[in-house]
Amino acid sequence: MSSLLKYLEPFFDDATVMSPETAMIEEPEVKSKMLFRLDPAFIWSEPVPDFEIDESFKLPIEADATVDNPINFQLELVLGNLVHQELHRISRCDLNSELFDSNRTTSWRNFLQSEGMTNEDIPRMLERTARQLENVLADEKGRFILDRDHVDAQSEVSYTGYFKGEIQNVIVDRTFIDEQGIRWIVDYKTTAFSPTKKPEDIVKHSRQNYQTQLSGYARILQAIEDRPVKCVVYYTDVPLMVELESE
Repeated sequence: MSSLLKYLEPFFDDATVMSPETAMIEEPEVKSKMLFRLDPAFIWSEPVPDFEIDESFKLPIEADATVDNPINFQLELVLGNLVHQELHRISRCDLNSELFDSNRTTSWRNFLQSEGMTNEDIPRMLERTARQLENVLADEKGRFILDRDHVDAQSEVSYTGYFKGEIQNVIVDRTFIDEQGIRWIVDYKTTAFSPTKKPEDIVKHSRQNYQTQLSGYARILQAIEDRPVKCVVYYTDVPLMVELESE
């Protein structure tokens, strides 16, 4: 008897021995259900819905809007995470110092590999990361946002608030207090717009897509401290800063 079966032996001692007659159970006869070919003359037609959505309820779709496939979505997500990490690091540095070297780009490559990026995708992702960071550092508003000398300057900071009967946890990409005593709430976006996209279109896009998000952040911080708040979305690929309503 093998070593595994010996551990099962005690269970066999109490087992009931059944005669062949009692062990057999009559199974009901099941008639075979054969598949038949469709009539060659059959013509399929798309079902007609019972009702149609009124045009007034349909959301408008921008002419240049595109739907990313899952692979592209994953690429953009990884790019966003990498750029956010680097902006967090840079915000703690002297902006006039040497911010990049071969060790940094090696760490980027290692990060991309750990996220499952292919050897074909990595060079393009490295180029996009470098370009976006260079855009921010060449932009006066970008450097202002990253300035480590602001009062209470923090990056990737978590806040918890109670709103509409629910506890909400948020992570703010960048926040600080300026010389006028205004609390800034900055949300980075690595979105790549088409070259034909005008700044006013990006402003409209920001208000439609991020106003609710940033207003929620503002309510939480205003509950913590009594001071005016400024909410901005900063697009690292353009670069462009868009101010939104704080309430």
